[in-house]
Amino acid sequence: MGIVARVLITLATVLVFFAPRPAGAISSNAAQLYPLADVLVPSPTCTGDAAAIARLPESCFVPSVDLQASPATTYFNPSTHWFRFRLPPTGGPATPWMLNVSTYAVDGELDVVAPDGRVLQHQEFGSVIPVAARPVYAHELIVPILTPRPPGAIFVLRMVSPFERPSVFELRTGSSFDALNRQTMRDEALPLAFLNGFAIAMGFFNLMLFFMLRRKLYLLYTAAIFSLVFYQVVQTGAAWTVLWPHFGLRDDWPPYAAWVLYFALIAAFTREFLELKRVAPLADRILLVALAVLTIESAIYVLFPNALVHLGIFDLTDPVMTAIMLAAMLAAGVVAWHAGVSAAPYYVLAFAGSAIGFVVSDAGTYDLYPSSVTTAYIFTSIGVAWESIFLALALGQRVREIETSAARYEKYAYLDPLTAIPNRRGFDEAIEREWRRTQRLPGPISLIIFDIDHFKEYNDRFGHPAGDLRLISVARTIAEAARRTGDLAARYGGEEFAILLPGTPLAGAVAIAESVRLSVRESPDVEFRLTISAGCATAYPHSDALESTRPETLVAAADAALYIAKATGRDRVCVPETELAEVARDV
Repeated sequence: MGIVARVLITLATVLVFFAPRPAGAISSNAAQLYPLADVLVPSPTCTGDAAAIARLPESCFVPSVDLQASPATTYFNPSTHWFRFRLPPTGGPATPWMLNVSTYAVDGELDVVAPDGRVLQHQEFGSVIPVAARPVYAHELIVPILTPRPPGAIFVLRMVSPFERPSVFELRTGSSFDALNRQTMRDEALPLAFLNGFAIAMGFFNLMLFFMLRRKLYLLYTAAIFSLVFYQVVQTGAAWTVLWPHFGLRDDWPPYAAWVLYFALIAAFTREFLELKRVAPLADRILLVALAVLTIESAIYVLFPNALVHLGIFDLTDPVMTAIMLAAMLAAGVVAWHAGVSAAPYYVLAFAGSAIGFVVSDAGTYDLYPSSVTTAYIFTSIGVAWESIFLALALGQRVREIETSAARYEKYAYLDPLTAIPNRRGFDEAIEREWRRTQRLPGPISLIIFDIDHFKEYNDRFGHPAGDLRLISVARTIAEAARRTGDLAARYGGEEFAILLPGTPLAGAVAIAESVRLSVRESPDVEFRLTISAGCATAYPHSDALESTRPETLVAAADAALYIAKATGRDRVCVPETELAEVARDV
């Protein structure tokens, strides 16, 4: 059953993508109005409302194609133009025409004026009008035209837009719109459904890995994937019909904001993933500069579009900046690869595929090779899928490296680098752990604290390298005395060492300390015979009758015993005075 379903899906996909298109149904019954319309040149004698403008002489107008972009027109200062046109003769006055206007039109109105000056239809439109309140529920600004119309009716269109020349200004019949929608579904919706479906699946997969592993890299990449999906939803206009149909939002800035957000997140992922600040600081700065320039360029696109049109670079700046951003990311990957980041090759392969997909798609968009909307989306989808697969491999490799490094760091964080035995941190955690265990399971816990006698004098006489060797030798001797499972020998600090002995009574601790003292004393060094002093103490954490309720009590008792050993001549093992009777009894 599963095989049959897959075969049917494959056949359906082939039929959808490669079945013949009824191009005539789309191109016929459609007319581009921009070359046919005239635009009003305002003057004291050439002004008025729609009815007045419909009756103005031809001298008040110029052909729309002569309209030049003015740098003074900006996001904050949009232009207002009045267009006047007549419907093409196709189909006669009963043809159900629909006017499609550029979504960059912030505000506008369409008026159908009869030859006698009566306004037969007045319809307002604009991107600031929520989709749910428009005459046609669509992201596009579509205005149905009055049917039937009297012969000779004049159409007056007011358009407020940051662009001097509207990118879309066309008439279509209802059948033409239906055919166009079907083609859009085949050419754009299905490839985008594959692209976004794959991206969403990868996003949730990485989000699940983030919750499982708690690695920041997975969260950054998840956010980048979802921002790319959000960009596609905004770019195609689906956001207006699905996400905010009841909210009027201009059409010009959301796509650029989503595009910048995607690159900001993918740049943050790149910096974290490749450790650019550490391994390639110059590449890191270049990537940040490229992101800043892309952000500025996007802001100029939104705020001052006519300045770019006036310079003749409006259609080039966006793809060029995107290519520069992709190149900066690839260059960062190559530099990190050369610097020895083992996951960098996967990163380079991932973004190389993505970059090729975007470049090939844009090349088709600018007619550098024969292409269609379908092939453009297919190449983009393949690039994103390629990127996701290789980045999944790269993330796995990188997380394994991080975990290995973390385990290595965790190991060495508890070891003294000179003597290779646990350090004070390891000792503190071990005594806390054993103290809690002994509270549950009755028994003693003993502690020995050692201090090498006259070690400063030894260092001053023979030098620190020789002193380090003696520290290593003493540490080895002490570690050999901690034989049982659970016993812990640690460097307590400087020339001080400790042995933690869970389950050992005081007499046993004294015996171990004495054996260590004798082993150190019998060192073959005849020039300077080192000796060691030790303080022993025992506690019973499970007993409420004793005051030994915290590990610090045991440490303080052992330290007090060590002080007694130092004060009474060194080279000896001592216990706190309150425990002498217990030692004598156990012995």
